[in-house]
Amino acid sequence: MRFEIKGLKFSYTSAPILEDVSLSIDDSEVMGILGPNGSGKTTLLKCMNQVLKPMQGSILYDGKDLLSMERRDISKIMGYVPQNNISETAFPTVYEVVMMGRRPYGSWMLNSHDNEIVWVAMEKMGVSALSARRFDRLSSGQIQRVLMARAIAQGAKVLLLDEPTSNLDIRYQIDVMDTVRSLAKNDGNIVCAIIHDLDLAIKYCDKGALLYHGKVIAAGDIIDVITPENIKKVYGVDVIVDKSNYDRPHVIMP
Repeated sequence: MRFEIKGLKFSYTSAPILEDVSLSIDDSEVMGILGPNGSGKTTLLKCMNQVLKPMQGSILYDGKDLLSMERRDISKIMGYVPQNNISETAFPTVYEVVMMGRRPYGSWMLNSHDNEIVWVAMEKMGVSALSARRFDRLSSGQIQRVLMARAIAQGAKVLLLDEPTSNLDIRYQIDVMDTVRSLAKNDGNIVCAIIHDLDLAIKYCDKGALLYHGKVIAAGDIIDVITPENIKKVYGVDVIVDKSNYDRPHVIMP
């Protein structure tokens, strides 16, 4: 399966936010969406998920244009995990939050099949023991896992993650990204994740897309995207990409 974006354009007013964005990701791949603040990364994910309606372009999954599909059908294909924010769901239990992922398939009343899927998703993300706990009383790392379990319960093959490691300490960053990598490699998911830490992106992503002022400056294999020249161009800082003593390159500030 392949997820493709072709010629995507979006603007809130007359000023364009995204200009002619084109990307492609295959199943079992993790793509890091990279770039400085204000470069259009979150807008891109929201356009992919139809939270925002693009002005132009196409979004294809397995050759099918998602822009022509019903919202419920899109939700069966694509799961969106926003930035860590509990304000919208302050009081449900963990089980109830994950259960929301089954909404595209019927009513709010779960049958035994839905219930099994919800529990499998929670177990996969290691949150089944938290099923009765209130969502707003979880740690940041637990919240990220629950939201990812909800996306898995949707049966979504494309996972869109908006800064899945934000506000997490290094232990939880590694924990979450190990899980993201496993979902791609073991379950065949396509994952697009906004990542600010370039070393995390190099370690966990197969591909990268570097955005700057709404345009794709570089896209492709992650080690070909994160180069000193590209980093200087979009971030305005000089770095060294050390390829000598690591299994994967490492970004160093000189």
